[in-house]
This record gives sequence, C-alpha cells and structure tokens, in this order.
Amino acid sequence: MESSARDGSLASDDVEHAGHRAVYDDDEDLSAGTVDGPRRRRTHEKVVFNISGLRFETRRRTLARFPDTLLGDRVRLDRYYDPVRDEYFFDRNRPSFDAILHYYQSSGRLRRPLTVPLNVFTDEIRFYELGEDVIEKYFVDEGFVKEQVHLSVNLHLP
Repeated sequence: MESSARDGSLASDDVEHAGHRAVYDDDEDLSAGTVDGPRRRRTHEKVVFNISGLRFETRRRTLARFPDTLLGDRVRLDRYYDPVRDEYFFDRNRPSFDAILHYYQSSGRLRRPLTVPLNVFTDEIRFYELGEDVIEKYFVDEGFVKEQVHLSVNLHLP
C-alpha cells in the first residue's frame, strides 16, 4: 500500500493488511523496551495488538482518548502484554477488533462489521470495556428502540 508519508512509513489512517499490520497515527521515535517486563511507554509510541494472529498497530495517545476502557487503561491492558514479542495478545474476534480500534481512532464512532453477529459484537464491546452507554448507543444505531417504562400512579385509592 502506498503512503503519503515523507519517510516511507504509513501515514495517518493507512492500513496494511497484507503485512498484517494496521497503522493509524503518524510515526515518531519509540522508547526502547526490555524482555523482562513491560517497558515504560510514552503516549506517542506505537502499540502492537495481536488479535488471534493478526497484528494491528496504533499509538498510545489514540488509546488514551478513552482512559476508562480496557485498551485505554495501561494497568488493565498490561495483563495482556507479551514482553518477548513486545505486543498485547488477545484471543478474540478479529473483524470485531478492527471496528473496536476504529472506535478509538474516530473519537467514538462504532459500527459493527456486517460479517459479525450482533451478539458476538456485543460481547466484544463488553470485553474491551467500552461502557454500557456505548452499548446502548450501538443498539439504537442497529435499529433497536430502547423501551421506556411508564408507571402510572393511581392517586385515587379506595
């Protein structure tokens, strides 16, 4: 895939599926890591996710837009870190992750891939801890109407 970046790297929002990588932010220098534990990560560095064998890349600052989610919270995310491969590994649904990562890149827009069943995508939203408000909005976007329960109070008691 061609890139418009001066240094030949992938530009913002470019995707390289043939190389099993997806890069979504502009390149900057990375801090050095070690194999004996999670390295100290700067907010501009690349983060690699291995989703059942398919690798995705993004920037830490992209994830930091949603600090209350699994991917946005370094402490929760580090449970999935593989220091030998310098990546986070998830044995999860690949097509769903593409949409989940887009949620972070697009500042909160979430669209279910057509090939992913509704219940599978909902499970993925819950796994990545995007929040109940995101699930409610997602259901509305999918065409489900939130039922409103109206309780009538009878003020004329016998």
